[in-house]
Amino acid sequence: MTNPPDPRRRVPLPKHPGIYRRGDRYQVRWRHNGHERTRSFRTLSEATRFKRRVDAGDRAPTSREPFESYAKEWLATYSGRTARGVSPSTRESYRDALDRFAVPYFRRTPLDRIDPPALRGYIAWLADRGLAPASVRRAYAPVRALLATAFEDGRLVRNPAAGVRVVVKDRRARTPKWLTSEQTRTLLAAMPAEHADLAYFLAATGARISEALAVRWRDVAPDEAGRPCVTITESKTEAGLRTILLSPDLARRLMERRAAVRYGGPDDPIFASATGTPIDPRNWRRRVFNPAAEAAGVPWATPHKLRHGLASLMADRGYSAAQIAAQLGHADGGVLALRTYIHADRLDSTAFVDEALTEGAS
Repeated sequence: MTNPPDPRRRVPLPKHPGIYRRGDRYQVRWRHNGHERTRSFRTLSEATRFKRRVDAGDRAPTSREPFESYAKEWLATYSGRTARGVSPSTRESYRDALDRFAVPYFRRTPLDRIDPPALRGYIAWLADRGLAPASVRRAYAPVRALLATAFEDGRLVRNPAAGVRVVVKDRRARTPKWLTSEQTRTLLAAMPAEHADLAYFLAATGARISEALAVRWRDVAPDEAGRPCVTITESKTEAGLRTILLSPDLARRLMERRAAVRYGGPDDPIFASATGTPIDPRNWRRRVFNPAAEAAGVPWATPHKLRHGLASLMADRGYSAAQIAAQLGHADGGVLALRTYIHADRLDSTAFVDEALTEGAS
Protein backbone atom coordinates (compact mmCIF):
# COMPACT_ATOMS: atom_id res chain seq x y z
CA MET A 1 0.00 0.00 0.00
CA THR A 2 1.48 3.33 -1.06
CA ASN A 3 1.62 6.26 1.33
CA PRO A 4 -0.46 9.37 0.43
CA PRO A 5 1.56 12.32 -0.86
CA ASP A 6 2.91 14.63 1.81
CA PRO A 7 0.77 17.86 1.67
CA ARG A 8 3.82 19.85 2.84
CA ARG A 9 5.94 18.70 -0.09
CA ARG A 10 6.40 21.12 -2.99
CA VAL A 11 5.96 19.28 -6.28
CA PRO A 12 7.14 20.95 -9.52
CA LEU A 13 4.70 20.99 -12.42
CA PRO A 14 6.49 19.70 -15.55
CA LYS A 15 4.69 21.95 -18.06
CA HIS A 16 4.83 25.03 -15.84
CA PRO A 17 8.40 25.86 -14.86
CA GLY A 18 8.57 27.94 -11.69
CA ILE A 19 5.12 26.77 -10.51
CA TYR A 20 4.71 24.09 -7.85
CA ARG A 21 1.89 22.09 -6.33
CA ARG A 22 1.75 21.96 -2.54
CA GLY A 23 -1.28 20.27 -1.08
CA ASP A 24 -4.32 21.87 -2.71
CA ARG A 25 -2.48 25.12 -3.50
CA TYR A 26 -0.23 26.28 -6.33
CA GLN A 27 2.94 28.23 -5.61
CA VAL A 28 5.09 30.53 -7.72
CA ARG A 29 8.74 30.97 -6.75
CA TRP A 30 10.97 33.77 -8.05
CA ARG A 31 13.85 35.97 -6.95
CA HIS A 32 13.75 39.72 -6.25
CA ASN A 33 16.74 41.77 -5.05
CA GLY A 34 18.66 38.61 -4.26
CA HIS A 35 15.89 37.11 -2.14
CA GLU A 36 13.70 34.17 -2.99
CA ARG A 37 9.98 34.92 -2.95
CA THR A 38 6.99 32.58 -2.84
CA ARG A 39 3.37 33.30 -3.62
CA SER A 40 0.46 30.87 -3.18
CA PHE A 41 -2.72 30.65 -5.29
CA ARG A 42 -5.95 28.70 -5.18
CA THR A 43 -5.97 27.74 -8.89
CA LEU A 44 -3.39 26.96 -11.53
CA SER A 45 -4.74 29.68 -13.83
CA GLU A 46 -4.16 32.33 -11.15
CA ALA A 47 -0.62 31.06 -10.59
CA THR A 48 0.03 31.03 -14.35
CA ARG A 49 -1.17 34.62 -14.78
CA PHE A 50 1.03 35.79 -11.91
CA LYS A 51 4.03 33.88 -13.32
CA ARG A 52 3.61 35.74 -16.63
CA ARG A 53 3.75 39.06 -14.74
CA VAL A 54 6.92 37.96 -12.97
CA ASP A 55 8.50 36.92 -16.26
CA ALA A 56 7.51 40.32 -17.72
CA GLY A 57 9.41 42.16 -14.99
CA ASP A 58 6.92 42.60 -12.15
CA ARG A 59 9.17 40.92 -9.61
CA ALA A 60 8.58 43.17 -6.60
CA PRO A 61 6.52 41.43 -3.89
CA THR A 62 3.08 42.88 -3.25
CA SER A 63 1.07 43.23 -0.08
CA ARG A 64 -1.35 40.49 0.93
CA GLU A 65 -2.63 42.66 3.77
CA PRO A 66 -6.44 42.74 3.97
CA PHE A 67 -8.06 45.96 2.81
CA GLU A 68 -9.84 46.59 6.12
CA SER A 69 -6.66 46.45 8.24
CA TYR A 70 -4.63 48.58 5.83
CA ALA A 71 -7.49 51.13 5.62
CA LYS A 72 -7.34 51.64 9.38
CA GLU A 73 -3.57 52.17 9.30
CA TRP A 74 -3.75 54.42 6.25
CA LEU A 75 -6.44 56.71 7.66
CA ALA A 76 -4.45 57.27 10.86
CA THR A 77 -1.29 58.33 8.98
CA TYR A 78 -2.57 59.86 5.73
CA SER A 79 -1.29 63.42 5.28
CA GLY A 80 -2.79 64.27 1.89
CA ARG A 81 -1.34 64.39 -1.60
CA THR A 82 -0.61 68.11 -1.80
CA ALA A 83 1.50 70.56 0.17
CA ARG A 84 -1.65 71.79 1.97
CA GLY A 85 -2.17 68.38 3.55
CA VAL A 86 -5.60 67.03 4.43
CA SER A 87 -8.15 69.02 6.40
CA PRO A 88 -9.96 67.57 9.42
CA SER A 89 -13.26 67.70 7.53
CA THR A 90 -11.80 65.76 4.59
CA ARG A 91 -10.30 63.17 6.92
CA GLU A 92 -13.66 62.75 8.63
CA SER A 93 -15.37 62.43 5.25
CA TYR A 94 -12.87 59.72 4.27
CA ARG A 95 -13.45 57.93 7.56
CA ASP A 96 -17.21 57.97 7.01
CA ALA A 97 -16.90 56.67 3.43
CA LEU A 98 -14.54 53.86 4.46
CA ASP A 99 -16.66 52.78 7.43
CA ARG A 100 -19.98 52.86 5.58
CA PHE A 101 -19.00 51.64 2.12
CA ALA A 102 -15.43 50.60 1.28
CA VAL A 103 -14.62 48.37 4.26
CA PRO A 104 -17.97 46.49 4.15
CA TYR A 105 -17.43 45.93 0.42
CA PHE A 106 -13.76 44.88 0.28
CA ARG A 107 -13.37 43.56 3.85
CA ARG A 108 -10.49 41.04 3.87
CA THR A 109 -9.68 41.29 0.17
CA PRO A 110 -5.86 41.44 -0.12
CA LEU A 111 -4.58 44.74 -1.47
CA ASP A 112 -2.92 43.08 -4.46
CA ARG A 113 -6.21 41.42 -5.46
CA ILE A 114 -7.89 44.80 -5.96
CA ASP A 115 -7.68 45.52 -9.68
CA PRO A 116 -9.54 47.88 -12.07
CA PRO A 117 -12.47 45.44 -12.56
CA ALA A 118 -12.84 45.18 -8.77
CA LEU A 119 -12.88 48.98 -8.48
CA ARG A 120 -15.47 49.30 -11.23
CA GLY A 121 -17.52 46.69 -9.39
CA TYR A 122 -17.31 48.83 -6.24
CA ILE A 123 -18.46 51.90 -8.17
CA ALA A 124 -21.39 49.95 -9.64
CA TRP A 125 -22.29 48.63 -6.17
CA LEU A 126 -22.42 52.18 -4.83
CA ALA A 127 -24.64 53.28 -7.70
CA ASP A 128 -26.96 50.31 -7.19
CA ARG A 129 -27.47 51.44 -3.60
CA GLY A 130 -29.12 54.59 -4.95
CA LEU A 131 -26.26 57.01 -4.30
CA ALA A 132 -26.10 60.12 -6.45
CA PRO A 133 -23.07 60.48 -8.76
CA ALA A 134 -21.49 63.05 -6.43
CA SER A 135 -21.95 60.70 -3.47
CA VAL A 136 -20.40 57.83 -5.44
CA ARG A 137 -17.37 59.99 -6.16
CA ARG A 138 -17.05 60.90 -2.48
CA ALA A 139 -17.25 57.23 -1.47
CA TYR A 140 -14.63 56.28 -4.08
CA ALA A 141 -12.20 59.13 -3.28
CA PRO A 142 -10.59 57.58 -0.16
CA VAL A 143 -10.19 54.21 -1.91
CA ARG A 144 -8.37 55.91 -4.78
CA ALA A 145 -6.10 57.83 -2.39
CA LEU A 146 -5.47 54.71 -0.29
CA LEU A 147 -4.36 52.65 -3.29
CA ALA A 148 -2.13 55.47 -4.56
CA THR A 149 -0.39 55.54 -1.18
CA ALA A 150 0.03 51.74 -1.15
CA PHE A 151 1.62 51.96 -4.61
CA GLU A 152 3.98 54.78 -3.60
CA ASP A 153 5.00 52.84 -0.48
CA GLY A 154 5.94 49.80 -2.56
CA ARG A 155 3.10 47.58 -1.37
CA LEU A 156 1.71 47.33 -4.89
CA VAL A 157 3.62 47.01 -8.18
CA ARG A 158 1.08 49.25 -9.89
CA ASN A 159 -1.74 51.55 -8.87
CA PRO A 160 -5.00 49.80 -9.84
CA ALA A 161 -6.97 53.04 -9.46
CA ALA A 162 -4.95 54.86 -12.13
CA GLY A 163 -7.23 55.47 -15.08
CA VAL A 164 -10.41 54.17 -13.41
CA ARG A 165 -13.13 56.77 -13.95
CA VAL A 166 -16.32 57.17 -11.97
CA VAL A 167 -19.05 57.02 -14.59
CA VAL A 168 -22.48 56.87 -13.00
CA LYS A 169 -25.79 57.73 -14.60
CA ASP A 170 -27.86 60.03 -12.43
CA ARG A 171 -31.22 58.28 -12.13
CA ARG A 172 -32.72 60.92 -9.86
CA ALA A 173 -35.32 63.40 -11.05
CA ARG A 174 -33.74 66.74 -11.86
CA THR A 175 -34.05 69.37 -9.14
CA PRO A 176 -33.30 73.10 -9.25
CA LYS A 177 -29.65 74.04 -8.77
CA TRP A 178 -30.49 76.80 -6.32
CA LEU A 179 -33.24 78.22 -4.15
CA THR A 180 -35.08 81.34 -5.23
CA SER A 181 -35.33 84.26 -2.82
CA GLU A 182 -38.93 83.32 -2.00
CA GLN A 183 -38.00 79.68 -1.36
CA THR A 184 -35.10 80.76 0.83
CA ARG A 185 -37.37 83.00 2.93
CA THR A 186 -39.82 80.13 3.39
CA LEU A 187 -37.02 77.78 4.40
CA LEU A 188 -35.57 80.27 6.89
CA ALA A 189 -39.00 80.69 8.46
CA ALA A 190 -39.26 76.91 8.91
CA MET A 191 -35.90 76.60 10.68
CA PRO A 192 -35.91 76.01 14.45
CA ALA A 193 -35.12 79.25 16.29
CA GLU A 194 -31.80 78.00 17.68
CA HIS A 195 -30.58 77.17 14.16
CA ALA A 196 -32.03 80.09 12.22
CA ASP A 197 -28.86 82.20 12.50
CA LEU A 198 -26.71 79.49 10.90
CA ALA A 199 -29.13 79.07 8.00
CA TYR A 200 -29.28 82.86 7.51
CA PHE A 201 -25.46 83.02 7.60
CA LEU A 202 -25.26 80.44 4.80
CA ALA A 203 -27.85 82.25 2.69
CA ALA A 204 -26.39 85.74 3.23
CA THR A 205 -22.68 84.97 2.81
CA GLY A 206 -22.55 82.07 0.35
CA ALA A 207 -20.22 80.22 2.71
CA ARG A 208 -19.94 76.47 2.59
CA ILE A 209 -21.37 74.67 5.62
CA SER A 210 -17.86 73.53 6.64
CA GLU A 211 -16.62 77.13 6.41
CA ALA A 212 -19.51 78.48 8.47
CA LEU A 213 -19.08 75.93 11.26
CA ALA A 214 -15.36 76.74 11.50
CA VAL A 215 -15.90 80.50 11.99
CA ARG A 216 -15.12 81.80 15.48
CA TRP A 217 -16.09 85.05 17.16
CA ARG A 218 -12.60 86.47 16.65
CA ASP A 219 -13.17 86.20 12.88
CA VAL A 220 -15.90 88.86 12.98
CA ALA A 221 -14.42 92.37 12.88
CA PRO A 222 -14.83 95.67 11.00
CA ASP A 223 -12.71 96.35 7.91
CA GLU A 224 -10.71 99.54 7.30
CA ALA A 225 -13.90 101.38 6.37
CA GLY A 226 -15.61 100.26 9.58
CA ARG A 227 -17.97 97.83 7.84
CA PRO A 228 -18.68 94.53 9.68
CA CYS A 229 -16.98 91.56 8.02
CA VAL A 230 -16.30 87.90 8.67
CA THR A 231 -13.04 86.23 7.69
CA ILE A 232 -13.18 82.63 6.50
CA THR A 233 -10.05 80.99 7.93
CA GLU A 234 -10.76 77.34 7.07
CA SER A 235 -11.77 76.26 3.59
CA LYS A 236 -11.35 73.40 1.15
CA THR A 237 -9.39 75.66 -1.25
CA GLU A 238 -6.89 78.50 -0.99
CA ALA A 239 -9.35 80.81 -2.76
CA GLY A 240 -11.91 80.03 -0.09
CA LEU A 241 -9.86 81.88 2.52
CA ARG A 242 -11.52 85.26 2.16
CA THR A 243 -13.16 88.17 3.96
CA ILE A 244 -16.90 88.63 3.41
CA LEU A 245 -18.88 91.81 4.02
CA LEU A 246 -21.80 91.14 6.36
CA SER A 247 -25.28 92.35 5.47
CA PRO A 248 -26.83 94.70 8.03
CA ASP A 249 -29.37 92.12 9.20
CA LEU A 250 -26.76 89.39 9.51
CA ALA A 251 -24.48 91.71 11.49
CA ARG A 252 -27.37 92.46 13.84
CA ARG A 253 -28.19 88.77 14.22
CA LEU A 254 -24.59 87.92 15.14
CA MET A 255 -24.37 90.75 17.66
CA GLU A 256 -27.58 89.58 19.36
CA ARG A 257 -26.43 85.97 19.22
CA ARG A 258 -23.13 86.72 20.96
CA ALA A 259 -24.98 88.51 23.75
CA ALA A 260 -27.30 85.53 24.24
CA VAL A 261 -25.01 82.48 24.01
CA ARG A 262 -23.00 81.02 26.89
CA TYR A 263 -19.93 80.48 24.74
CA GLY A 264 -19.04 83.87 23.27
CA GLY A 265 -15.29 83.99 23.80
CA PRO A 266 -12.97 84.93 20.90
CA ASP A 267 -11.95 81.30 20.30
CA ASP A 268 -15.46 79.85 20.57
CA PRO A 269 -17.31 78.82 17.41
CA ILE A 270 -20.11 81.17 16.42
CA PHE A 271 -22.32 78.20 15.61
CA ALA A 272 -21.81 75.58 18.31
CA SER A 273 -23.94 73.00 20.06
CA ALA A 274 -25.70 73.73 23.35
CA THR A 275 -22.57 72.52 25.17
CA GLY A 276 -20.17 74.61 23.09
CA THR A 277 -18.85 71.72 21.01
CA PRO A 278 -18.55 71.85 17.19
CA ILE A 279 -21.65 70.91 15.21
CA ASP A 280 -21.34 67.90 12.93
CA PRO A 281 -22.47 69.07 9.46
CA ARG A 282 -23.99 65.73 8.46
CA ASN A 283 -25.98 65.45 11.66
CA TRP A 284 -27.13 69.07 11.34
CA ARG A 285 -28.35 68.51 7.83
CA ARG A 286 -30.17 65.28 8.72
CA ARG A 287 -31.72 66.43 11.99
CA VAL A 288 -32.33 70.13 11.38
CA PHE A 289 -32.01 71.24 7.76
CA ASN A 290 -33.82 68.39 6.01
CA PRO A 291 -36.97 68.53 8.21
CA ALA A 292 -37.12 72.31 7.73
CA ALA A 293 -36.72 71.92 3.95
CA GLU A 294 -39.52 69.34 3.94
CA ALA A 295 -41.79 71.67 5.90
CA ALA A 296 -40.96 74.55 3.54
CA GLY A 297 -41.98 72.54 0.48
CA VAL A 298 -38.41 72.26 -0.91
CA PRO A 299 -37.34 68.74 0.15
CA TRP A 300 -34.65 68.76 -2.54
CA ALA A 301 -32.87 71.71 -0.90
CA THR A 302 -29.37 71.38 0.56
CA PRO A 303 -27.19 73.85 2.51
CA HIS A 304 -25.04 74.16 -0.62
CA LYS A 305 -28.04 75.34 -2.65
CA LEU A 306 -28.31 78.35 -0.35
CA ARG A 307 -24.81 79.23 -1.58
CA HIS A 308 -25.94 78.89 -5.19
CA GLY A 309 -29.01 80.95 -4.36
CA LEU A 310 -26.86 83.90 -3.30
CA ALA A 311 -24.82 83.61 -6.49
CA SER A 312 -28.00 83.66 -8.57
CA LEU A 313 -29.30 86.68 -6.63
CA MET A 314 -26.03 88.55 -7.21
CA ALA A 315 -26.20 87.78 -10.93
CA ASP A 316 -29.78 89.12 -11.06
CA ARG A 317 -28.63 92.30 -9.33
CA GLY A 318 -25.96 92.90 -11.97
CA TYR A 319 -22.83 91.85 -10.09
CA SER A 320 -20.00 90.63 -12.31
CA ALA A 321 -18.77 87.04 -12.55
CA ALA A 322 -15.53 88.09 -10.84
CA GLN A 323 -17.46 89.60 -7.91
CA ILE A 324 -19.55 86.44 -7.53
CA ALA A 325 -16.38 84.31 -7.61
CA ALA A 326 -14.77 86.48 -4.92
CA GLN A 327 -17.86 86.21 -2.70
CA LEU A 328 -18.08 82.42 -3.02
CA GLY A 329 -14.33 81.80 -2.90
CA HIS A 330 -13.94 80.36 -6.40
CA ALA A 331 -10.39 80.11 -7.72
CA ASP A 332 -11.35 80.48 -11.40
CA GLY A 333 -11.86 84.25 -11.35
CA GLY A 334 -15.49 83.95 -12.42
CA VAL A 335 -15.51 81.27 -15.14
CA LEU A 336 -17.92 79.03 -13.24
CA ALA A 337 -20.14 81.95 -12.26
CA LEU A 338 -20.24 83.17 -15.85
CA ARG A 339 -21.20 79.73 -17.14
CA THR A 340 -23.75 78.96 -14.41
CA TYR A 341 -25.44 82.14 -13.21
CA ILE A 342 -24.95 84.93 -15.75
CA HIS A 343 -26.95 84.62 -18.95
CA ALA A 344 -26.13 87.16 -21.63
CA ASP A 345 -29.01 88.82 -23.49
CA ARG A 346 -28.84 89.47 -27.22
CA LEU A 347 -27.70 92.94 -28.20
CA ASP A 348 -30.59 95.30 -28.87
CA SER A 349 -28.40 97.57 -30.99
CA THR A 350 -25.05 97.49 -32.74
CA ALA A 351 -24.89 101.23 -33.46
CA PHE A 352 -21.94 101.54 -31.12
CA VAL A 353 -19.83 99.60 -33.63
CA ASP A 354 -20.38 102.22 -36.31
CA GLU A 355 -19.76 105.00 -33.82
CA ALA A 356 -16.41 103.50 -32.91
CA LEU A 357 -15.31 102.66 -36.45
CA THR A 358 -16.38 105.92 -38.10
CA GLU A 359 -15.40 108.34 -35.34
CA GLY A 360 -13.76 111.34 -36.91
CA ALA A 361 -14.57 110.25 -40.46
CA SER A 362 -15.77 112.97 -42.80
